[in-house]
Amino acid sequence: MNLCVYCRYDALTGVPSIQRTVAFEKASVLFNLAALHTQIGSKQDRQTSSDTADAAVDNFLRAAGTLRYIGEHFTHPPSFDLAPHTLDALTSLFLVSLLYYYLLCNYLYFQLGLTIMRTLIMFR
Repeated sequence: MNLCVYCRYDALTGVPSIQRTVAFEKASVLFNLAALHTQIGSKQDRQTSSDTADAAVDNFLRAAGTLRYIGEHFTHPPSFDLAPHTLDALTSLFLVSLLYYYLLCNYLYFQLGLTIMRTLIMFR
């Protein structure tokens, strides 16, 4: 007999949802973890270092994977933000962000290579 009651406020609408299942709490914690990864990824200083762009890519990939996991394993969500169509939209958004930072990272590597080549040619 489960005496625990789990209450969660929808991230998009603010409407409270209450359930008595541990799966609901697990999905809520994972959703918050995905949100945390997007915050970490978006706060990286992507303009100065390709390493931080790599970290942004990694965090957005983790966020997208976490939301995909929720969508595959939590089938009957009581709230709008855990619904499959919302999770799919957020996952797509995170994957587009990931692609942007990946291309930015490769551009920074390219710029670094050009700078090294120019320096070598100048000292030749």
